[in-house]
Amino acid sequence: WVCGNISSGDGGGMAHFGFSYGGDISHNWILFNQSNNPTLPTYGGGIIAQGVPPDGTFCENSAVDIDCAPQLSDGVGPGLVIDGNLIVGNTAESGKGGGLRLQNINGTDVQRSPNNRNAWYAVSVINNIIANNVAGWAGGGVSLQDAVRVSFINNTVISNDSTSSAGVLFNTALAAQANVGPPNCTTVGANTTC
Repeated sequence: WVCGNISSGDGGGMAHFGFSYGGDISHNWILFNQSNNPTLPTYGGGIIAQGVPPDGTFCENSAVDIDCAPQLSDGVGPGLVIDGNLIVGNTAESGKGGGLRLQNINGTDVQRSPNNRNAWYAVSVINNIIANNVAGWAGGGVSLQDAVRVSFINNTVISNDSTSSAGVLFNTALAAQANVGPPNCTTVGANTTC
């Protein structure tokens, strides 16, 4: 049972983060977990499987200011299986994938062997019930990004919602200054002096 947890980052209930061989998330009840952060998108209310984002150290350590092309993740590794789970009532309030989020599953594996699909890391999502989950951005039940070899077989995905109410969707030019007082004024406690 993974029930009633909250995270201000990704993966309210559980996170498979990084590279592993033959990962197995099977026969769990993932219930009423929450990922929420009012200022940042958070993904995977119930479960997130995510490859580590690239660090881009080449550009960060350069003595000259240069623009770098986006780098790729190393992915999650070969053979991840998500099988026979009950994923119910989870929320990704400020992001995607209320029940399940697969993110950065592939990257450098595809880059190394672009013409050999069998060399790409694969994820099998089989025999799960994904129901009554909510996402604030997209993918109330399931959300995938940078996941090019996913087998989604014999799953029941029902009654999930996406509210499209995540804070990042309402990011206006002056929203960051919404709590800044008027110019040339000083605020101390509840008193403002101009």
